[in-house]
Amino acid sequence: MNQSYPGYFRSPTVHQDQVVFICEDELWQASLNGGAATRLTNSRGIISTPVFSPDGQWLACCGSEEGNDDIYILSSKGGPLQRLTHINTLMKVVGWSPNCDYVIFWSTHQSTHHNADACLYTVPVAGGPVQKLPYGPAHYIDYSPEQTGIIIGRHAAQNFRWKRYRGGMIGEIWIKLPNKRQFTRILQDLPGNPVCPLWINEHIYFVSDHEGIGNLYSCNINGKGIQQKTFQKEFYVRSPSTDGQTIVYHAGGKLFGFDLSSNREKQIEVECYGSRRQTQRKFFYGDEYLENATLHPNGHAIALTARGTLFSMPLWEQAVNQHGKGSGTRSRLAQWLADGKLAAIYDQDKEAEKLGIFPFHPQQQPELLLDLPSGRVQRMLSAPYKSQLALT
Repeated sequence: MNQSYPGYFRSPTVHQDQVVFICEDELWQASLNGGAATRLTNSRGIISTPVFSPDGQWLACCGSEEGNDDIYILSSKGGPLQRLTHINTLMKVVGWSPNCDYVIFWSTHQSTHHNADACLYTVPVAGGPVQKLPYGPAHYIDYSPEQTGIIIGRHAAQNFRWKRYRGGMIGEIWIKLPNKRQFTRILQDLPGNPVCPLWINEHIYFVSDHEGIGNLYSCNINGKGIQQKTFQKEFYVRSPSTDGQTIVYHAGGKLFGFDLSSNREKQIEVECYGSRRQTQRKFFYGDEYLENATLHPNGHAIALTARGTLFSMPLWEQAVNQHGKGSGTRSRLAQWLADGKLAAIYDQDKEAEKLGIFPFHPQQQPELLLDLPSGRVQRMLSAPYKSQLALT
Protein backbone atom coordinates (compact mmCIF):
# COMPACT_ATOMS: atom_id res chain seq x y z
CA MET A 1 0.00 0.00 0.00
CA ASN A 2 1.38 3.41 -0.98
CA GLN A 3 1.06 5.52 2.16
CA SER A 4 1.83 9.09 3.13
CA TYR A 5 4.81 9.54 5.43
CA PRO A 6 6.55 12.40 7.24
CA GLY A 7 9.21 13.21 4.67
CA TYR A 8 12.02 15.74 4.85
CA PHE A 9 10.72 18.76 2.93
CA ARG A 10 13.06 21.53 1.76
CA SER A 11 13.70 24.40 -0.68
CA PRO A 12 10.09 25.59 -1.15
CA THR A 13 9.01 28.17 -3.71
CA VAL A 14 5.58 29.79 -3.90
CA HIS A 15 3.21 31.33 -6.41
CA GLN A 16 -0.19 32.44 -5.15
CA ASP A 17 -1.83 29.35 -3.60
CA GLN A 18 0.72 26.80 -4.86
CA VAL A 19 3.96 25.74 -3.22
CA VAL A 20 6.63 23.54 -4.86
CA PHE A 21 9.26 21.85 -2.73
CA ILE A 22 11.79 19.02 -2.72
CA CYS A 23 11.31 15.61 -1.16
CA GLU A 24 13.20 12.44 -2.14
CA ASP A 25 15.31 14.68 -4.41
CA GLU A 26 12.23 15.27 -6.59
CA LEU A 27 9.90 18.24 -7.08
CA TRP A 28 6.46 18.08 -5.48
CA GLN A 29 3.56 20.53 -5.66
CA ALA A 30 0.88 21.16 -3.05
CA SER A 31 -1.57 23.79 -1.91
CA LEU A 32 -0.26 26.57 0.29
CA ASN A 33 -2.88 25.39 2.78
CA GLY A 34 -1.36 21.91 2.86
CA GLY A 35 -2.82 18.54 1.95
CA ALA A 36 -1.79 15.89 -0.55
CA ALA A 37 1.18 16.73 -2.77
CA THR A 38 1.69 15.75 -6.41
CA ARG A 39 5.09 14.72 -7.68
CA LEU A 40 6.22 16.76 -10.68
CA THR A 41 9.49 15.02 -11.63
CA ASN A 42 10.89 11.53 -11.96
CA SER A 43 14.50 12.46 -12.50
CA ARG A 44 17.64 10.40 -12.96
CA GLY A 45 19.71 12.81 -10.88
CA ILE A 46 19.24 15.15 -7.93
CA ILE A 47 16.99 18.21 -8.19
CA SER A 48 17.65 21.32 -6.10
CA THR A 49 16.73 25.03 -5.66
CA PRO A 50 13.40 25.27 -7.53
CA VAL A 51 12.08 28.79 -8.19
CA PHE A 52 8.71 29.77 -9.71
CA SER A 53 8.78 32.22 -12.62
CA PRO A 54 6.99 35.52 -11.82
CA ASP A 55 3.99 34.50 -13.95
CA GLY A 56 3.79 31.07 -12.31
CA GLN A 57 4.07 29.21 -15.62
CA TRP A 58 7.57 27.79 -15.18
CA LEU A 59 9.93 26.36 -12.63
CA ALA A 60 13.69 26.75 -12.81
CA CYS A 61 15.92 24.36 -10.86
CA CYS A 62 19.33 22.75 -10.73
CA GLY A 63 19.58 19.16 -11.87
CA SER A 64 22.25 16.52 -12.37
CA GLU A 65 20.41 14.64 -15.10
CA GLU A 66 23.48 14.35 -17.31
CA GLY A 67 26.31 14.53 -14.79
CA ASN A 68 27.07 17.62 -12.72
CA ASP A 69 24.60 20.36 -11.80
CA ASP A 70 23.21 22.57 -14.54
CA ILE A 71 20.16 24.80 -14.93
CA TYR A 72 16.88 23.30 -16.14
CA ILE A 73 13.33 24.56 -16.55
CA LEU A 74 10.02 22.76 -16.70
CA SER A 75 6.34 23.63 -16.76
CA SER A 76 4.92 24.34 -13.31
CA LYS A 77 2.32 21.65 -14.08
CA GLY A 78 5.06 19.08 -14.66
CA GLY A 79 6.69 17.73 -17.78
CA PRO A 80 10.17 17.19 -19.24
CA LEU A 81 13.19 19.04 -17.94
CA GLN A 82 14.76 21.39 -20.49
CA ARG A 83 18.48 22.00 -20.03
CA LEU A 84 19.66 25.60 -20.37
CA THR A 85 23.33 25.54 -19.32
CA HIS A 86 26.31 23.30 -20.04
CA ILE A 87 28.98 24.62 -17.69
CA ASN A 88 29.04 21.81 -15.09
CA THR A 89 30.00 23.79 -11.97
CA LEU A 90 28.63 24.33 -8.49
CA MET A 91 25.50 26.45 -8.94
CA LYS A 92 22.13 27.35 -7.46
CA VAL A 93 19.07 29.05 -8.98
CA VAL A 94 18.47 32.50 -7.47
CA GLY A 95 15.48 33.85 -9.42
CA TRP A 96 14.08 35.11 -12.70
CA SER A 97 14.10 38.30 -14.69
CA PRO A 98 10.80 40.22 -14.24
CA ASN A 99 9.67 39.42 -17.80
CA CYS A 100 10.50 35.69 -17.39
CA ASP A 101 13.04 35.81 -20.22
CA TYR A 102 16.06 34.84 -18.11
CA VAL A 103 16.91 32.57 -15.20
CA ILE A 104 19.32 34.05 -12.66
CA PHE A 105 21.74 31.76 -10.83
CA TRP A 106 25.01 31.89 -8.92
CA SER A 107 27.86 29.71 -9.99
CA THR A 108 31.55 29.05 -9.46
CA HIS A 109 31.96 29.26 -13.24
CA GLN A 110 35.23 31.12 -13.95
CA SER A 111 35.92 31.38 -10.20
CA THR A 112 39.33 30.78 -8.71
CA HIS A 113 38.38 30.26 -5.06
CA HIS A 114 35.56 27.70 -5.19
CA ASN A 115 32.48 29.10 -3.43
CA ALA A 116 33.85 32.33 -1.96
CA ASP A 117 33.96 34.31 -5.21
CA ALA A 118 30.95 32.77 -6.93
CA CYS A 119 29.16 35.29 -9.16
CA LEU A 120 25.69 35.82 -10.56
CA TYR A 121 24.81 34.79 -14.12
CA THR A 122 21.80 34.77 -16.40
CA VAL A 123 20.76 32.31 -19.08
CA PRO A 124 17.94 32.90 -21.61
CA VAL A 125 14.90 30.65 -21.32
CA ALA A 126 14.81 30.46 -25.12
CA GLY A 127 18.42 29.23 -25.17
CA GLY A 128 21.66 31.09 -25.58
CA PRO A 129 24.96 31.90 -23.90
CA VAL A 130 25.40 32.48 -20.19
CA GLN A 131 25.99 36.13 -19.23
CA LYS A 132 27.75 37.33 -16.07
CA LEU A 133 26.05 40.11 -14.11
CA PRO A 134 28.34 43.08 -13.31
CA TYR A 135 27.99 42.97 -9.51
CA GLY A 136 31.05 41.05 -8.42
CA PRO A 137 30.95 38.04 -6.09
CA ALA A 138 27.41 37.38 -4.85
CA HIS A 139 25.02 34.55 -3.98
CA TYR A 140 21.67 36.36 -3.96
CA ILE A 141 19.98 39.15 -5.85
CA ASP A 142 16.54 40.72 -5.70
CA TYR A 143 14.92 43.82 -7.12
CA SER A 144 12.66 46.56 -5.81
CA PRO A 145 8.99 46.37 -6.88
CA GLU A 146 9.60 48.94 -9.64
CA GLN A 147 12.77 47.09 -10.73
CA THR A 148 14.83 50.26 -10.21
CA GLY A 149 16.60 49.17 -7.04
CA ILE A 150 18.84 46.13 -6.50
CA ILE A 151 19.87 44.20 -3.42
CA ILE A 152 22.60 41.54 -3.42
CA GLY A 153 23.94 39.13 -0.82
CA ARG A 154 27.63 38.28 -0.62
CA HIS A 155 29.09 35.36 1.36
CA ALA A 156 25.43 34.52 1.82
CA ALA A 157 25.24 30.80 1.12
CA GLN A 158 22.83 30.33 4.07
CA ASN A 159 23.95 30.38 7.70
CA PHE A 160 22.59 27.05 8.95
CA ARG A 161 25.75 25.29 7.74
CA TRP A 162 28.03 27.48 9.89
CA LYS A 163 25.86 28.26 12.88
CA ARG A 164 26.62 31.47 14.77
CA TYR A 165 29.72 32.11 12.68
CA ARG A 166 31.11 35.62 13.22
CA GLY A 167 34.29 35.66 11.14
CA GLY A 168 35.29 37.48 7.99
CA MET A 169 32.99 35.40 5.77
CA ILE A 170 29.72 36.52 7.37
CA GLY A 171 26.97 37.51 4.98
CA GLU A 172 27.03 41.00 3.51
CA ILE A 173 23.91 42.71 2.18
CA TRP A 174 24.43 45.52 -0.33
CA ILE A 175 21.68 47.72 -1.72
CA LYS A 176 21.46 50.14 -4.63
CA LEU A 177 18.50 52.41 -4.05
CA PRO A 178 16.41 53.70 -6.97
CA ASN A 179 18.07 56.63 -8.77
CA LYS A 180 21.40 55.89 -7.03
CA ARG A 181 24.57 54.83 -8.80
CA GLN A 182 26.42 53.18 -5.93
CA PHE A 183 25.75 50.18 -3.70
CA THR A 184 25.69 50.71 0.07
CA ARG A 185 26.19 47.97 2.63
CA ILE A 186 23.45 47.74 5.26
CA LEU A 187 23.21 45.82 8.57
CA GLN A 188 26.95 46.15 9.19
CA ASP A 189 26.37 46.65 12.93
CA LEU A 190 24.16 43.58 13.27
CA PRO A 191 26.02 41.08 15.51
CA GLY A 192 25.00 38.10 13.39
CA ASN A 193 25.25 36.51 9.96
CA PRO A 194 22.61 38.07 7.65
CA VAL A 195 21.86 36.10 4.49
CA CYS A 196 19.16 35.50 1.84
CA PRO A 197 17.91 39.09 1.29
CA LEU A 198 14.46 39.64 -0.24
CA TRP A 199 13.14 43.08 -1.30
CA ILE A 200 9.38 43.22 -0.68
CA ASN A 201 7.61 46.57 -1.00
CA GLU A 202 9.50 49.01 1.23
CA HIS A 203 11.20 46.41 3.39
CA ILE A 204 14.15 44.06 3.20
CA TYR A 205 13.62 40.57 4.62
CA PHE A 206 16.61 38.42 5.56
CA VAL A 207 17.69 35.50 7.75
CA SER A 208 20.01 36.15 10.69
CA ASP A 209 21.15 34.27 13.79
CA HIS A 210 22.17 37.23 15.96
CA GLU A 211 19.71 36.03 18.62
CA GLY A 212 20.90 32.42 18.56
CA ILE A 213 18.69 30.59 16.04
CA GLY A 214 18.44 31.69 12.41
CA ASN A 215 15.08 33.42 11.95
CA LEU A 216 13.43 35.74 9.45
CA TYR A 217 13.79 39.47 10.12
CA SER A 218 12.86 42.64 8.30
CA CYS A 219 14.23 46.18 8.13
CA ASN A 220 13.64 49.27 6.04
CA ILE A 221 15.65 49.88 2.89
CA ASN A 222 18.26 51.77 4.93
CA GLY A 223 18.86 48.79 7.22
CA LYS A 224 17.05 50.35 10.19
CA GLY A 225 14.02 49.30 12.21
CA ILE A 226 14.88 45.58 12.49
CA GLN A 227 11.92 43.39 13.44
CA GLN A 228 11.82 39.64 14.07
CA LYS A 229 9.19 37.92 11.92
CA THR A 230 9.52 34.20 12.64
CA PHE A 231 10.17 32.50 15.96
CA GLN A 232 11.77 29.14 15.31
CA LYS A 233 13.25 27.82 18.57
CA GLU A 234 15.18 24.73 17.44
CA PHE A 235 15.99 24.77 13.72
CA TYR A 236 17.22 27.53 11.43
CA VAL A 237 15.00 29.17 8.83
CA ARG A 238 16.37 27.98 5.50
CA SER A 239 15.84 28.82 1.82
CA PRO A 240 13.26 31.65 2.07
CA SER A 241 11.44 32.44 -1.17
CA THR A 242 8.55 34.77 -1.96
CA ASP A 243 5.98 35.79 -4.52
CA GLY A 244 5.43 39.15 -2.81
CA GLN A 245 2.47 37.90 -0.78
CA THR A 246 3.91 34.95 1.14
CA ILE A 247 7.40 33.97 2.21
CA VAL A 248 7.91 30.20 2.33
CA TYR A 249 10.86 28.45 3.94
CA HIS A 250 11.80 25.18 5.59
CA ALA A 251 13.08 24.46 9.08
CA GLY A 252 13.84 21.03 10.49
CA GLY A 253 12.49 19.31 7.39
CA LYS A 254 9.08 21.03 7.68
CA LEU A 255 7.55 23.69 5.43
CA PHE A 256 6.35 27.04 6.72
CA GLY A 257 4.60 30.03 5.22
CA PHE A 258 4.80 33.62 6.49
CA ASP A 259 1.81 35.70 5.40
CA LEU A 260 2.98 39.25 4.70
CA SER A 261 -0.47 40.79 5.14
CA SER A 262 -1.12 39.31 8.60
CA ASN A 263 2.52 39.04 9.77
CA ARG A 264 1.93 35.44 10.87
CA GLU A 265 3.71 32.20 10.15
CA LYS A 266 2.19 28.74 10.03
CA GLN A 267 3.34 25.25 9.14
CA ILE A 268 2.30 23.95 5.72
CA GLU A 269 1.29 20.39 6.49
CA VAL A 270 1.66 18.39 3.29
CA GLU A 271 1.23 14.70 2.60
CA CYS A 272 3.63 12.91 0.27
CA TYR A 273 2.70 9.53 -1.18
CA GLY A 274 6.12 8.54 -2.39
CA SER A 275 8.03 5.34 -2.95
CA ARG A 276 10.56 6.10 -0.17
CA ARG A 277 13.23 4.60 -2.40
CA GLN A 278 16.06 6.18 -0.43
CA THR A 279 15.02 4.24 2.68
CA GLN A 280 14.95 0.90 0.87
CA ARG A 281 17.93 -1.38 1.24
CA LYS A 282 20.44 -1.51 -1.58
CA PHE A 283 23.46 -3.61 -2.43
CA PHE A 284 26.83 -2.24 -3.44
CA TYR A 285 30.48 -3.19 -3.67
CA GLY A 286 32.19 -2.49 -0.37
CA ASP A 287 35.31 -1.02 -1.92
CA GLU A 288 33.30 2.07 -2.85
CA TYR A 289 32.91 2.89 0.85
CA LEU A 290 36.07 1.35 2.31
CA GLU A 291 37.57 3.74 4.86
CA ASN A 292 40.55 1.85 6.29
CA ALA A 293 41.93 -1.68 6.67
CA THR A 294 44.46 -3.09 9.10
CA LEU A 295 46.15 -6.49 9.42
CA HIS A 296 45.88 -8.73 12.51
CA PRO A 297 49.17 -9.00 14.49
CA ASN A 298 49.37 -12.71 13.58
CA GLY A 299 48.57 -12.02 9.94
CA HIS A 300 45.55 -14.32 9.66
CA ALA A 301 42.77 -11.71 9.56
CA ILE A 302 42.05 -8.11 8.63
CA ALA A 303 39.79 -5.46 10.10
CA LEU A 304 38.15 -2.78 7.99
CA THR A 305 35.57 -0.03 8.29
CA ALA A 306 33.02 0.73 5.59
CA ARG A 307 30.17 3.24 5.89
CA GLY A 308 31.11 3.70 9.55
CA THR A 309 30.71 0.03 10.47
CA LEU A 310 33.56 -2.12 11.78
CA PHE A 311 34.15 -5.60 10.32
CA SER A 312 36.78 -8.31 10.65
CA MET A 313 37.37 -11.26 8.39
CA PRO A 314 39.85 -14.11 7.99
CA LEU A 315 42.03 -14.10 4.92
CA TRP A 316 40.44 -17.23 3.48
CA GLU A 317 37.39 -19.12 4.72
CA GLN A 318 34.71 -18.28 7.30
CA ALA A 319 32.25 -15.42 7.47
CA VAL A 320 32.74 -11.70 7.84
CA ASN A 321 32.12 -10.49 11.40
CA GLN A 322 30.47 -7.19 12.27
CA HIS A 323 31.55 -5.47 15.48
CA GLY A 324 29.33 -3.04 17.35
CA LYS A 325 25.72 -2.12 16.83
CA GLY A 326 26.11 -0.92 13.24
CA SER A 327 23.05 1.18 12.42
CA GLY A 328 22.99 4.43 14.36
CA THR A 329 26.68 4.22 15.27
CA ARG A 330 29.99 5.05 13.66
CA SER A 331 33.38 3.38 14.00
CA ARG A 332 36.59 4.77 12.57
CA LEU A 333 40.40 4.46 12.75
CA ALA A 334 40.28 0.75 13.66
CA GLN A 335 43.46 -0.86 14.99
CA TRP A 336 44.34 -4.37 16.17
CA LEU A 337 45.81 -4.62 19.64
CA ALA A 338 48.66 -7.00 20.37
CA ASP A 339 46.32 -9.36 22.23
CA GLY A 340 44.08 -9.73 19.16
CA LYS A 341 41.30 -7.41 20.23
CA LEU A 342 40.09 -4.50 18.12
CA ALA A 343 40.16 -0.82 19.07
CA ALA A 344 38.21 1.89 17.26
CA ILE A 345 36.88 5.38 17.82
CA TYR A 346 33.19 4.73 18.41
CA ASP A 347 30.07 6.84 18.82
CA GLN A 348 26.52 5.78 19.57
CA ASP A 349 23.16 7.51 20.04
CA LYS A 350 24.54 11.03 19.56
CA GLU A 351 26.92 10.64 22.49
CA ALA A 352 30.50 11.92 22.46
CA GLU A 353 33.04 9.68 20.77
CA LYS A 354 34.69 7.05 22.95
CA LEU A 355 37.44 4.49 22.53
CA GLY A 356 35.76 1.13 21.95
CA ILE A 357 37.54 -2.17 22.61
CA PHE A 358 35.98 -5.12 20.76
CA PRO A 359 36.67 -8.84 21.20
CA PHE A 360 37.74 -10.80 18.13
CA HIS A 361 34.45 -12.68 18.24
CA PRO A 362 31.74 -10.09 17.66
CA GLN A 363 29.04 -8.95 20.04
CA GLN A 364 26.45 -6.20 19.77
CA GLN A 365 28.24 -3.82 22.12
CA PRO A 366 31.94 -3.09 22.66
CA GLU A 367 33.60 -5.01 25.45
CA LEU A 368 34.86 -1.73 26.89
CA LEU A 369 34.18 1.98 26.26
CA LEU A 370 36.76 4.50 27.45
CA ASP A 371 36.41 8.28 27.59
CA LEU A 372 38.69 10.31 25.31
CA PRO A 373 40.39 13.67 25.85
CA SER A 374 38.52 16.70 24.54
CA GLY A 375 38.86 17.31 20.81
CA ARG A 376 38.60 15.01 17.82
CA VAL A 377 40.93 12.04 17.36
CA GLN A 378 42.71 12.44 14.00
CA ARG A 379 44.95 9.38 13.97
CA MET A 380 45.50 6.24 16.02
CA LEU A 381 48.28 3.63 16.00
CA SER A 382 48.74 0.49 18.09
CA ALA A 383 51.98 -0.70 19.66
CA PRO A 384 53.35 -3.87 18.00
CA TYR A 385 54.02 -5.90 21.18
CA LYS A 386 51.84 -4.38 23.91
CA SER A 387 48.15 -3.53 24.03
CA GLN A 388 48.78 0.20 23.90
CA LEU A 389 47.60 2.96 21.59
CA ALA A 390 48.99 6.33 20.55
CA LEU A 391 46.49 9.06 19.59
CA THR A 392 46.65 12.52 18.07
